[in-house]
Amino acid sequence: MVVDYNDENSLAYALHGVNLVICTFSGGEQVNLITAAVQSGVQFFVPSEFEGSLEKRPENDQLDPYSYSSQARQHLRRCARSSQMKWTVFSCGIFMERFLPQGLGSLAIGYGSNLANVGSYILDMNTYTAECVEKNPRGHTVRVCMTSVYDVAQFIVAAIDLGPANWPREFMMRGDRLSLRDIVGQCSRTLNAVPYVGTGSNKATN
Repeated sequence: MVVDYNDENSLAYALHGVNLVICTFSGGEQVNLITAAVQSGVQFFVPSEFEGSLEKRPENDQLDPYSYSSQARQHLRRCARSSQMKWTVFSCGIFMERFLPQGLGSLAIGYGSNLANVGSYILDMNTYTAECVEKNPRGHTVRVCMTSVYDVAQFIVAAIDLGPANWPREFMMRGDRLSLRDIVGQCSRTLNAVPYVGTGSNKATN
């Protein structure tokens, strides 16, 4: 069925009889889908929140400046207060496939948040360049949790088998947890090349 994500009435009609909605895109279209889900009586909603743990997400993520998840979460909270719809987030860190030579776009992922292209996050596997901040303002090493798209899909399928009625507000998973330096180093070894690393406005060779 073809739908117009900018037409809430059309979306609500398409969702009649649907019990569970899993959204895989962000932005205004997701907000419209949430509204339509409430109107059509959807009982469970999974927003496109495939990122880090909710409690650890900064308000403005410098590593992921194009994330629009905060707006969707706020809208879900408002809708939950005025409807019976429950929602659950699957927190998985970042998708490992962001570092594919073809980028997330090769899997038709990331276009809504400007993360589909190669080099849109930390490093570019094709030009051997990277830009990252190794330490946070407190001097601690910045680490990133990562999970493969395929593992996330398997996790969600297993959760559906459990039954959405038993879901918590947040499911958490991770495939690996590495420092940004380790990520760059592993990609470097895979490519057998030394990347050109930038740290903010100061450039240096790793």
